Amino acid sequence: MASINVDKVVEKPCDLCLDLINSVARSTILDENRNCTWHRDTGEISESAASCRSCAAILEVLLESTILEASERFSDITRESSMPVSVKISSLNIIDNVGWASLNLALEINQHNFEYHVDGNIGVSVEHVSSTHDHRHPRFWTSGKTHEVETLTEDRILCTKTWLNSCETSHGNECRPTKRRLPKRLLDTRPGYPLRLLSSNDIERHEEWVRYATLSYSWGASLPLKTTMANEMEHMGGIREDLLPRTFRHAIKLVRSLEIPYLWIDSLCIVQDDPLEWQSEASYMEDYYSGSTVTIAATDSLDSNGGCFPEDDDGIEFDSASCMTDRSKTPLQSGSTSIERQQRPSYPNAQVFSYTSQTGDTNTVSNIMVRLQYSHPRSIRRRAHLSTRGWVLQEQILSHRTVHCMKSEIYWECRSLLTTQSNQRYGPVRGSDVGHSKAHFTSMWPEWVEDYSRRDFTIPSDRLRAFAGINSYYQSNMIQEPILGLTPHSFARDLSWARAGPNRGPGISGAPSWTWFSCHAPIWVDPWGFGDGDETQTKDWTSLVSFRINWKGSKMTSDIESCTLIVRGPMKEFALCMASESKEYNPPYLLVDEQQTDFSKSRVPWDCSGQFDQDDYPSCVKTTYVCLLLRSKTTGRGDRNREIFLILQREAASLAVDGTNYPVFRRIGIASMRGTERRFMHGAKEATIVLS
Repeated sequence: MASINVDKVVEKPCDLCLDLINSVARSTILDENRNCTWHRDTGEISESAASCRSCAAILEVLLESTILEASERFSDITRESSMPVSVKISSLNIIDNVGWASLNLALEINQHNFEYHVDGNIGVSVEHVSSTHDHRHPRFWTSGKTHEVETLTEDRILCTKTWLNSCETSHGNECRPTKRRLPKRLLDTRPGYPLRLLSSNDIERHEEWVRYATLSYSWGASLPLKTTMANEMEHMGGIREDLLPRTFRHAIKLVRSLEIPYLWIDSLCIVQDDPLEWQSEASYMEDYYSGSTVTIAATDSLDSNGGCFPEDDDGIEFDSASCMTDRSKTPLQSGSTSIERQQRPSYPNAQVFSYTSQTGDTNTVSNIMVRLQYSHPRSIRRRAHLSTRGWVLQEQILSHRTVHCMKSEIYWECRSLLTTQSNQRYGPVRGSDVGHSKAHFTSMWPEWVEDYSRRDFTIPSDRLRAFAGINSYYQSNMIQEPILGLTPHSFARDLSWARAGPNRGPGISGAPSWTWFSCHAPIWVDPWGFGDGDETQTKDWTSLVSFRINWKGSKMTSDIESCTLIVRGPMKEFALCMASESKEYNPPYLLVDEQQTDFSKSRVPWDCSGQFDQDDYPSCVKTTYVCLLLRSKTTGRGDRNREIFLILQREAASLAVDGTNYPVFRRIGIASMRGTERRFMHGAKEATIVLS
């Protein structure tokens, strides 16, 4: 594979791209978004891309997959359609004399009143050709390595050692692992000792502070080597490394290089066919990941054989010609299958190109190298395969330090910063618990729930168990326990979840209707944006009276035995049915009472949108439902109102709880009405009910 020659004379980019690149190189961008003068539409960009390397890179890395998605969503859009494009640039960050900025492109579909937003990062390095002492282009940009070593694996191990050492010596307490309960077993990776399982009780007798690493990976279709009741004693005596899958071997090599004596891998350190042990160990995931020195994430690997590092010995070379892509280049083709929002199609994550420039007044010749990257590093990590796996979310949230091992490069993420091999650095991730503020956990919870609901599980019933660590993490910081995915601090908000896509199977066995665990589908929390806007006056109308959950075993990691939830709020009956013309909207619109669809007044003539929790519910039949008002908000000058309410179905006549009888209702959907009047409150009656 060809490598980039930084001295190679390449045609300069077009004048519009030169202005953009020079803005980054000269540090003339402020933190706020700034509109840029650039090509007006995709037709102009495609035409310019034939001669402009920058336009070609922006088109391929940032726009082509979005154009394909638009053509699949709208039948009148094709690859050749000319769609308006606007560009904003912001957030300049100078690192080691390399300028970085965020690039936001908006692709407008005017005929459908729709807009796509695509984010990218652009880095600019200026190297004066005549100088031997001035700034040089980042080594990683030109060779794919940050050190003068033989292999990519050696280079990435050296990077990780440098980052870990810097974090341990320079960062504050927020990055240090929390000393908590150790895993029941750890893998002994000390040089000079046989690779084997050790009981943590034996380790603690000799070591006051135990340093260990954790491995985050996808099991995939190819099941890894496992510890079972039949081979547990054998694994305590020794494990042959040549029997381990590639990801395990890479992780062991890395922890030995980092001089971390122990490693925790779930398939080896938990006896997989012992349900009681598995249930117990799963309930302590918060302790295990928050107590780890570092989590090694096999971010791009599809299974345990994918590895953490490139296989240099297998002849896999760094493709600097396509500039650190971790996906093969694939041209756009018509008639392709639709694209999942979670993952991009096969387009390169980044491209690097260079050109020479001569300053007229000083006659100085410079080589300009530009790295154009799809999205923010954190977004790239979120789109990687590992972030589609359900069990992994708690590992990502709970780990104090993580090295993300990807094909293109590796990232270091801790509670103080995110840094990459390509020379980008950012402050603490918003998901960290710096300060442990209640506001932080309150704001992050909906993001965690929405992310979690979109992830995949090999065993669907694990959806409850894999949330145990997040549940415990919230409880230990907020001193209040979540209620099956809902938080007491924001109870009405968390009840305001809606199905965002089709169901992928049945919900959790025994899960009551009011929790999103009962709905195996992507979820929105607060889909109508009640938390948005400075001029919003929001009121919660439904309050939690009491709840009781009984488990068949350990909390969150066993089955639900019984559950009782009592709430109080305003209730009212409405006749509802889905407007058949609104099915293209998500959520669709509903006709309320005697309302009829009338397009003479508006293209969107409905004022109520909603979603039933099960996609096979007969929602097109007008039916009278009892509804429970959750929240309302007033915006502007007080003349615009929105009310969000649960759609309920009556169950048993009543249920006696602590000597009091309550009517019992089951949640079947959610909706929101807007208008100048508060329609729900007219005629509503306050009631205390049981939600089943």
